[in-house]
Amino acid sequence: MRPGHANAAEDDDSAFSLGNRAFKSGRGQGSPTTSQRSQTGVGRRGGFPDPKELFVTRCLRDLDPDHPLDHRISAAQEISREIGLYSPDEVWSIWTAAGDLVSEDAPLKARKAGFALLKAFASHPKISIERDRLYALITTPMIPSEASLQISALTDLTRHGRDLSPFEADIIVFLNSSLEKLSLAATNARERQHEEDKAKYQPSRETSSADNSRSIPARSKDLLGEVRSLRDTFYLVGDIITHNPKAFHDAQLEILVERVTSIAKRTTSKKDLHGVIKVLRAITTQTRIPESALLPCIHVLCTIYGIPNISFEEELWDALRNLLQAPDQQISIEVLLQILASPFTDSETSQLTPMIRGALFTVGRIAEDEGLVHLLISKLEQLVAGLCSVHMTQAHLELDLLLTVNKLLFIDDIVRSLAPWEGWGNLVDNLDAIESARLARSTNSHQDQDGQAADRSSPFRKIVLSREGGNRKLSDNSLAGLRRMAERIVFCAPSYWSSFGQKYMILVTRILVNIAFYVPLVWEDAAQLMWDQGLLNFDEDLTHHLLMLFDEVLVDPTKPEGPRCCVLKLCSLLFKKLRLDIKGKAIFEHYIGDVFQKLAREEDLPTSIVDCVAELAALCGPDIGNDLFLGFLAVIERGSELQPTDLVTSGQISEQAVDCLIKTFLRCLPESAVKTCHIYKVLLSVSAPKNPTNVRLKVMKLFTRLRCTSREAIELISLPDTQGLAATLCRTEATAFPIGSEQVPSARSSMHEHFQPVRQSRSSAVDVTKAVRSRSATRSSNLREEYLRPTPPLWMYDGPIRGLPEDPRKGPSQVVHSSSPSQTHPVVLDISSWLDVMIHVLDQGGDWELYSYILVHLPSQLSNRSLCARHVRQLQTLHNLLLDQLEKSSFQRPPQYSGMKKGDVALCLYHILIVLMAYHEHFGRRELDNAVRTFLAGINKWDRVGKCCIHALALCCHEIPSVIDRYIFAIIQKMSQKITQSDLAVDILEFLCGLARLPDACSTATTKIPEGHYSAGGDEGTFYKKVFGICISYILSTREQRQRSADDAQSGASVSLARQSGTSGIRAHADLHGDLPEYVYTLAYHVIIFWFLSIDLSQRAQHVGWLAKELAWKDNFGKETLEEQSQVILDMMHRTAYSNLGETEPAQPFVNPIEKPITKTWLMGMSIVTFEFLPSQNLGQYTKRQASGTTHALYHHNTAKLPEHHVQDQNNAAGLFATEQVDVYPNHMFLQLSSTIAPVPIPLQPVVLPDDDFTKRALSIFDRTDTVDGHKVGVIYVGEGQYNESQILANTSGSEAYDAFLAGLGTPVKLQGAKFNTQGLDRVSNTDGTHTFAWRDRVTEIVFHVATMMPTDLANDPHCDDKKRHIGNDRVKIIYNNSGQELDFEVIKSVFNDVDIVVCPEAHQHDGRQSKRRKAQDAQKATPTATDLFGYYRVQTLCSSNFPQLSLAASPKIVSATALAAYVRQIALSASVCAQVWSEMQGQGKYVSTWLARLQQINRLREKYGNTQTSANVSYPMPTNARMYVDGNEWTGKVAMGGLAEENQMLMGLDFTRWT
Repeated sequence: MRPGHANAAEDDDSAFSLGNRAFKSGRGQGSPTTSQRSQTGVGRRGGFPDPKELFVTRCLRDLDPDHPLDHRISAAQEISREIGLYSPDEVWSIWTAAGDLVSEDAPLKARKAGFALLKAFASHPKISIERDRLYALITTPMIPSEASLQISALTDLTRHGRDLSPFEADIIVFLNSSLEKLSLAATNARERQHEEDKAKYQPSRETSSADNSRSIPARSKDLLGEVRSLRDTFYLVGDIITHNPKAFHDAQLEILVERVTSIAKRTTSKKDLHGVIKVLRAITTQTRIPESALLPCIHVLCTIYGIPNISFEEELWDALRNLLQAPDQQISIEVLLQILASPFTDSETSQLTPMIRGALFTVGRIAEDEGLVHLLISKLEQLVAGLCSVHMTQAHLELDLLLTVNKLLFIDDIVRSLAPWEGWGNLVDNLDAIESARLARSTNSHQDQDGQAADRSSPFRKIVLSREGGNRKLSDNSLAGLRRMAERIVFCAPSYWSSFGQKYMILVTRILVNIAFYVPLVWEDAAQLMWDQGLLNFDEDLTHHLLMLFDEVLVDPTKPEGPRCCVLKLCSLLFKKLRLDIKGKAIFEHYIGDVFQKLAREEDLPTSIVDCVAELAALCGPDIGNDLFLGFLAVIERGSELQPTDLVTSGQISEQAVDCLIKTFLRCLPESAVKTCHIYKVLLSVSAPKNPTNVRLKVMKLFTRLRCTSREAIELISLPDTQGLAATLCRTEATAFPIGSEQVPSARSSMHEHFQPVRQSRSSAVDVTKAVRSRSATRSSNLREEYLRPTPPLWMYDGPIRGLPEDPRKGPSQVVHSSSPSQTHPVVLDISSWLDVMIHVLDQGGDWELYSYILVHLPSQLSNRSLCARHVRQLQTLHNLLLDQLEKSSFQRPPQYSGMKKGDVALCLYHILIVLMAYHEHFGRRELDNAVRTFLAGINKWDRVGKCCIHALALCCHEIPSVIDRYIFAIIQKMSQKITQSDLAVDILEFLCGLARLPDACSTATTKIPEGHYSAGGDEGTFYKKVFGICISYILSTREQRQRSADDAQSGASVSLARQSGTSGIRAHADLHGDLPEYVYTLAYHVIIFWFLSIDLSQRAQHVGWLAKELAWKDNFGKETLEEQSQVILDMMHRTAYSNLGETEPAQPFVNPIEKPITKTWLMGMSIVTFEFLPSQNLGQYTKRQASGTTHALYHHNTAKLPEHHVQDQNNAAGLFATEQVDVYPNHMFLQLSSTIAPVPIPLQPVVLPDDDFTKRALSIFDRTDTVDGHKVGVIYVGEGQYNESQILANTSGSEAYDAFLAGLGTPVKLQGAKFNTQGLDRVSNTDGTHTFAWRDRVTEIVFHVATMMPTDLANDPHCDDKKRHIGNDRVKIIYNNSGQELDFEVIKSVFNDVDIVVCPEAHQHDGRQSKRRKAQDAQKATPTATDLFGYYRVQTLCSSNFPQLSLAASPKIVSATALAAYVRQIALSASVCAQVWSEMQGQGKYVSTWLARLQQINRLREKYGNTQTSANVSYPMPTNARMYVDGNEWTGKVAMGGLAEENQMLMGLDFTRWT
């Protein structure tokens, strides 16, 4: 039968056994089972035939040679399965009949059945006495392909080598001879099989090679019969040696070793080698290999060990380990090392390589074995020599040698022994010295500065793998081993091996580099270790190390990203060391430039590489040449697919790269113009819409910080002052919505930003609490929970990150400017393109994070007028866009998850529009009219916007008064409609206060209305009535609130005004009107006064009656009354309705007169009247003291000359001899001016005041009480770079712009001998300076405590306490900040710090003036204005944490120099009044103006003298049960205000214009 047929039916993995196969096939029909026999119920004695005998008889009959072969085979198989049923005699009887089945000419199937019987016989428990006979039958000569049948039977017969009696000697000989035969037979069978397969599957000529590769099937897993026979023989021999080690004597053992080693050398089958290993392992384990066979045995074992991918490596190592532990271990280690040092020349070339490789592996395993490592240490010199020999002669074994050397490094004992030995270094030198091809290729690509190719060689750069080594694919185990070794080197290098010295560390580093050539990931650690050991220092001997990293790692696209990034990071470290090395830096730039050219050409450049290049650019950018810098950008643009000139189609870029680009921009800006402009263009491209939101936002965070100085130099601020608007959109820590669990999912992923802690010392620009308060008033309490975001927003104002990767350098750039290119400023930033980007975001909308960021930060940037003023087209576009969006409500609606309303967006847009008013000269009349109309419409169109719009209109009153004048009637009309909105009360009243003092803004209202004026259908009378009506409404509202409070107090309710917490930076009150009723009340009366005085004198009297009527009110008892403050207003109108005369003063003769005048004083109504007369001069003086002022007038009788015929008066004649003659007494003067002979009711009769001390003191106090409200405001100048109190107060002068500002605030006045209230400044000895600035009108006076005008004596007063004595007590301060930086609110520490009005140039001015360029332009003007000279300013009111933020400049305003002083003065006035009211409220008191104080003094005199017997019984204030006076039946009245009023006709009596 053909071997192929037999092979198809054989098993591959298990030892073949015919008997086993038969047993597995199942029982035959004739074989009786135990159960069958038990079911018969009877045996032989019962008369039934014995089933066993029947079975035996049938089987013997079927085994008869005359029966068909199939029957015989079946019978043999059945007997094999039930062999235990038969006795030994029966067994031999069976074999007599079946013996011919195993003959040589029998078919294979029959031979298998026959040997199955023999195998069953061998396992028979009672046949042991005839084992020799059975052995003889089994060992009958057979063909090799079927020898496995014999071996299987022998295996069972010997019980797997355990029992060899009585044929021990014979079986050893048999197996020794069989090994050689079967080895040759297996070799031949494999060759035949290969030829058959080759012929069977030979491809036709038409079949392609690709088809051929698919047509040849894989080799069958079934083993050839000869191969299986050899395998089973090896296994049996191994089992015999394991269980009977003494069965082989020395000669036989030597023969056996010679046989198996020759088989191993000859075979190409790993299965054969596995069998050899089993035999040798058994020998080395149970006995010892003869010394003569030791050398070939070790050679074979090493050769097998060197074959890749063997599955029996551990069995092989056991054999080798046994040899190395045997008594002949020294011989074994010598043989092993000899293989490395000088392999035998008689070895075949094909076996030499695996033998050496196996020897290397063996050395590595010995090094890892604690019990064997001493063998290597004892042969250290021989070991190193052998390793060097291998490297020199077997270059293709470089990897294997490297693995071995690395394993040696794991052993501390070896390291300690090798470290001081020079031979160890020689070994590593040899490791690096195969060829120089790699070096030649690298150095040719890098030229020296002189153009010569470098000829110095680096050991690392010479490593070149042979074809076998380079193309050989490493197994996973080998790669894992190399990685572990590399990790070991990296781990031990700094902590352990460094103790052996620098030389050894360099050696270890070089080994790690060798590993990296096989495992690219190791390059990262190798490069880092090279750096740590100084092998990348930039000198002539080590330059090539860096070039190797460039060529082998950095510019090789096949290398992993990690090592390439590591090389770039090492370049960053190297550059830091080369900053001061001019030559080295130049060489480095040359090399790195070549690298970047290659990287820029690389396709699919990884993002991580781009990020690292960007980091390197950020480090090197400011210090490298422009060409190299452009190379950096080329790599970044290539990796990011950016086109700097295309803002629409740019690609994407990583956040890390953008951060590095921003760092580069920050570092290049101060001194590198070209680089800054290039990086600016790249970043501008990043802000294009196609890029991700997060990277665009990073760029916006940078560009919104761009500012420009007055000299047009670009600078960056660290944090824009945008906290107020950020709070509006809940982007501050105090106002942010908490992140909850039940959220509306966001359409994108989000992350945190960089943040800045909020300053707690002052209120924000737009009060944080107001944002929260107003929002809560109009939204449900559950809104936050309903629309919360699932993740934090991308940006916040305050937080752990400031918004930039690093803080910008302080100060402006020296080379980059914002103006048009010129000789002075050759390099400028294209700010217009950035403005276009922001305008595009506002116009098109988009991602809420970007849109909200621009909303918050654009106003702050536009505040820097010097930066944006030249970009007229963008300003006009933005202005028109905002007007259109606000008019049509077409701007973007915030997403629901943000919790914002559309009105919040409108508020931000209005803030942008307010800032644009600083550019009003670029807008036409129509645009400005539209802006005012937009502000006007916003007062009631959007929630929370009204306050902002009123502030905007107040600013417009100063900047564009002519436009406001055209809309003044509409503005008043609109505000009269908003009087019910209490949160606008303060803003409306402050606006009206300021407007009354700006005649240019309300000239139309105080003169005749021109035709076609936008008057909303009003006239002059209607206009003033609306103004006064607004005030009356707020007075009534406050009065009602007071009444409710009084009622609540009477009912026991606890009523308290909402106070602002001194510890919280956030207010927690409902509305300003509710919190500050006294301030609203005071402002309302102020507005009435200011506007009444603004009326043309000829028209004032027309409004007295209406005002008197509205000011009077009925109390709870229905009686008409007039409050004290209303009486003050009435008194003011009484003095000014027909006169514009100012203050009067006593006539000079009555000031310190030589003679004492005759004086008499009366209380007449609500005034104090004094008449004085100088008899010698026949001159009298009339003095009328009222609440609103004092009037002095001279009284002189023009006495005619007596006629000649006039008889001399007897009284005069009698007085000829008198010492003193008085012709006129004050009483006469009083009667002449105030009385007739008509009867005067007692209540109306004047009250004569006694000439006593009380009256004199009262009059003295009254005269010292000012007739105007006095205010004190501190003025502080902060110079360049100043930040602490002592520096600031020590200033004795300021800039030219500061001086101009002071001149606008007021008038310089002399302090010494001053007749006005200097608010604490010394008027005697000039201790507080010789002059100060003051401002006064008919109602108000401000004295400015100017720190720079006060004496400075740093020697005796280093902290300027004398100045702080005044400045520190001022509740309101104006701080002119020219320091170029933000100031802390508490820069001047004081308990009275309530309000700081910070004035700073919109562009930092080093000398207080504008740039030379702008001054040259202004010089062309005939009369340049203050704005032409000093530009624009940023004004903002900062309040302490316990003071309400009420100012019109609560958010920053940009004001021209022309309007600055008036604007700031008005804010200071309002703030001072508010501070006084607030201070009184904090003390539970009531604010009293000077006029009211004078009125109260008059009332106190009336209370003291009104009820005496010498005057009419009149009391004031009038009691509820006042006496009624009746004159006949025509008239009844009551005492009121020092006079009589008809019942229910009080108003008729108040209107003095009725009879004047």
